[in-house]
Amino acid sequence: MNKLLANHANKKMVYVDVKGSYDVANLIEPLSLQVSIDELTDPMFEVRVQGVKQDYNFYIKNIALNSERDLGKVLLTNNYFINYNLVRHLMVYLSESIQLLQDAGSVKYTHKTLGFKTYNNKKLFLLKNCIGDLDSTYCDDRFKFELGSADEFDKFVTDEIMPTAETQLALVMGLTSVLASDIDDYADVKTIVMNLCGASSTGKTTIAQFIASLWGNAAIGNQSMVRTFNGTTNAIFTAIEGINGVPIILDDATTASYLNKSQLVYQLAQGEARSRMSNYGQEVKQGLPWSGLAVITSEAPLLSSAENRLGLLARVIDTNNIVWTKDANHSSEIKRFIQNNYGHIGSKYVEEYMKLEKSDIKRLFDESREELLAEIKDKDGLTERVVSKLATICSTAKLIKPLLGYEIDVESITKLLVGFEASSVDNRHVALKALDVIKNYISENYKYFNRNSMDCSDWTTTSGKLQGRLEFFGEVMIATLTSQKVREILESNRFYEFETILKYWGDNDAIKKQSGRNTVNIRAFSTRVIQFQLEVNENTLMPWQTAFGNDPTVLGYVQEYNKLQEEKVVDDNDTSKTIVDPNIDFEADSNIIKNVFGEGNGESNEV
Repeated sequence: MNKLLANHANKKMVYVDVKGSYDVANLIEPLSLQVSIDELTDPMFEVRVQGVKQDYNFYIKNIALNSERDLGKVLLTNNYFINYNLVRHLMVYLSESIQLLQDAGSVKYTHKTLGFKTYNNKKLFLLKNCIGDLDSTYCDDRFKFELGSADEFDKFVTDEIMPTAETQLALVMGLTSVLASDIDDYADVKTIVMNLCGASSTGKTTIAQFIASLWGNAAIGNQSMVRTFNGTTNAIFTAIEGINGVPIILDDATTASYLNKSQLVYQLAQGEARSRMSNYGQEVKQGLPWSGLAVITSEAPLLSSAENRLGLLARVIDTNNIVWTKDANHSSEIKRFIQNNYGHIGSKYVEEYMKLEKSDIKRLFDESREELLAEIKDKDGLTERVVSKLATICSTAKLIKPLLGYEIDVESITKLLVGFEASSVDNRHVALKALDVIKNYISENYKYFNRNSMDCSDWTTTSGKLQGRLEFFGEVMIATLTSQKVREILESNRFYEFETILKYWGDNDAIKKQSGRNTVNIRAFSTRVIQFQLEVNENTLMPWQTAFGNDPTVLGYVQEYNKLQEEKVVDDNDTSKTIVDPNIDFEADSNIIKNVFGEGNGESNEV
C-alpha cells in the first residue's frame, strides 16, 4: 500500500509503502472549503502548514487537484516542498480530507460582489459581511468597509448634513441604490445615473465622497468606494460587476478625454456589460449585471450638447450648478471627518429596510411617482421615464426618518428633483437642437439657395448646386429644402430620429404642414419638401444678417416694416394695401401666399 498520511504528533507528512514509513514533508491539512456565492472566484480550500518555525495558511483552488503539475506549482509558490513523485499521493490525501470537511459542513462562504444577492433562495445583502441568513465575508481584506464610531458619525450627520437641503439630498442619494436595485423589476429604472456637474469649488467631489462614506472607505482610488476614470472603459465596468444596491461612484469624468461618454452612460444605465468576442471569434462570458444608483462628477454635463439621441438623454439626471456645500470650511470639515469615520449608515439602513414588506415599498414608490407627475408642470415625451427615477429618490427620502430617525425635509428634496427635470425638459428635445442645425446650415450655405429680396420684388438665383429656396414675408422667412436633404443634414450631425424630430417640428409650428402631413408638395421641386417657418427679428438677427450678401439688411427691412405697420391704416377689403402680418397663418388663403406658392391644392408655381 502506497499512501501519504498525516502525522500530527511530529507535524509531518508520512509516506507509507510495503517497506515502511518515511517523513517526506511538513504537515499540511485542509481547514475549510471556501465557496464563492457570487461565482466570481473559483471554489478553493484553505490549508495550514505546520512543522515549520511559524505555521501559515494559504489557498488552493479545487481545480488544481486535477493535475499534478498544477498542484505542484501552487505548492512551490507557497513555499511548500515535497518530492514531485509524491504530488500524486498528496492529491489523493487532500481530496479525501476535503470530502470529510464537506460532510462535516465546514464550508466558508465568501463574496466579491456587493449589494443584493439571492443564494439558495435566500435574499441577502453583501457588504463586509452578509446581511441575511448566511455567514459570508468579503474576499478582499484590502477593501475597508468600516472605521471610527457609529455614534460620532450620527452626530456628524446631524451637525453637518441635516442643516441644508442640498446635503440632505446627498444623504438620500447615497441610500437610494437600495430601493432602486430592490424594485428594479417593478419600477424598471435599471441604474439611475446622477451627474453631479458644475464649476469647480461647488463641492461635487466632497459630496461624492460623503455618499461613499455611508458604505465604506471614501478615499479616491480603485481600492475604495470612489473610483476614478484612470483605466480603460472595460476595466471600469469590470470593477462594478455585481454591485446591486450599493452606490457606484466615479469621480471627475472631465479628465477622461479618451472616454466615449455616450457609450459610458448607455452601458452604465443599462446595467450590464456589452457582449464581446475574443480574438478567435469566440464569445467572452458576460459579466454579472449591476443596478442601483451611479454618481459621476464632472465640470460639464456628461452628455454634451452634441448628443442627440432621446433615449440616451433620458438616462442621465443632471444636477447642474448646485452648490452642495455652504462654503470652503464646510467642505473641508466633511472631508476631514470622513477620512477616519465611515461605513456606519449604509449597513444600518439595509438592516431596517429588509424588514419592510415589498408591497409597502411598491405602494410608496407609486405614490411618490404620482406626486412628482403632479408637481412637474412642463412635460415632454421623456418625462414619464425620468419620473420613475426621481420617484425612487423621493421614496428613499420618505424612508429615512422611519428607518434611521433623521428628519429629512421631503418637500425641499421634491422641489430639487422637480427642478432637475424642469431645467432638462426646456432643452432636452433633440428637435430643438436639430432646428438650430438647420438654421446654421442655411446661414453657411445661403449662396446655394434661390432667394427673394426683402421687399419680394426681385430674386437671386444660385449659380451652384441648388440646395433650396428662401422667401421673406415680413418678420417670417420660409426656408424650403427637400425632405431627403434635411435628413442628410441631420444625420451628418448625428441626429438619427428623423420622424420624431419632424413630428415635433410640425406639432410646434416650426414647419408648414399640408393636409396633416409634415412635408409639402411644391411643383418647383421633384420631391416632397420641408418648409421651415423661421422668425426674422431683432432677437434672431445674427445668423441671417450676415448671411444674405447684397440683399437689404434684415435689420433695416424689419425696422421699415414695423414703421409701416404702425403708420399705415389697412382697409380689410382692400387687399392691394394689405401688409403681411408677421404672425400670419401660412395655412390661410392669403394673397401673398398665393402669389408665391400658387393656388389650389397647395402646389406652387416656380418663381
